[in-house]
Amino acid sequence: MFSEKKDAYAKRKEVILKQIEERRKRDRSYLRVGIYGEPKVCKSSLAMDSLTEKQKKNGWKVWILDWDSGCDPTWRNNYDAADYIEIFDPNVFNDDGSPNLELSEQLSEDYIRMVQEELDSGAKGKFVLDGVDKWKERCFDTLTKGKKDSDFRFPPHLWGKRNRRYKLLMDKILKLPCDVFLITHLKDVYEGINNPNPIGKAPDWHKMTPPRLYQTISVKKVKKGNTIEHIATIDSSKTNTPLLGKRYVVLTVTDGKIVWQNIPELQEGTL
Repeated sequence: MFSEKKDAYAKRKEVILKQIEERRKRDRSYLRVGIYGEPKVCKSSLAMDSLTEKQKKNGWKVWILDWDSGCDPTWRNNYDAADYIEIFDPNVFNDDGSPNLELSEQLSEDYIRMVQEELDSGAKGKFVLDGVDKWKERCFDTLTKGKKDSDFRFPPHLWGKRNRRYKLLMDKILKLPCDVFLITHLKDVYEGINNPNPIGKAPDWHKMTPPRLYQTISVKKVKKGNTIEHIATIDSSKTNTPLLGKRYVVLTVTDGKIVWQNIPELQEGTL
């Protein structure tokens, strides 16, 4: 009995020492970046273009779990269907057109597991979850399936069911040993109970998400005369505080002429 406990301790000790050693070998912390903004403001492009030219030449990849189902056109039109970008859309639907959350969720977990296997085999790259808000919505669907609008009052244990689904997928993603990007849209924020009024907008992800991010970037589109600019602003960074508030004009369109430039610190991992 004592021997078994001692052996178990030895195995746990091995896990602890391995993690400490692997962390010391890394030259920097992995990025954990949240990117948010209105639709079509280059959020996905920032993640797709997150590799340096040297990384591309060395075979690095960008793995995208596309819950938003919107990355394919950007990949084809802006990146010429580049091989270093890999997109998987996990959305599966039943014969009646309703979402099959169980299978979609399992496929998502399997894709993350496949990426983990590639990383374990020596591959290098960056992982993207595009459509955090869509994933949260699907988790909510587990509560509303088969219910009428008048029945949408849920006891706390059912909200916990939704939150556990959401958190489980996030846990699997955020433990990947590579840079990770979480992309979401904005939602309206309301004030008041009986007559709620919109008072602004906020990133549409669960409240448990921001504390787990190291960096956040907001992206918006601004029209100036005949020029449209897409501006990314560093809202927070645990790893490069001097960047706070810095603005990057990542896309400029003037009379059909396009100028694109990504965030160097994002590509280099020094954000």
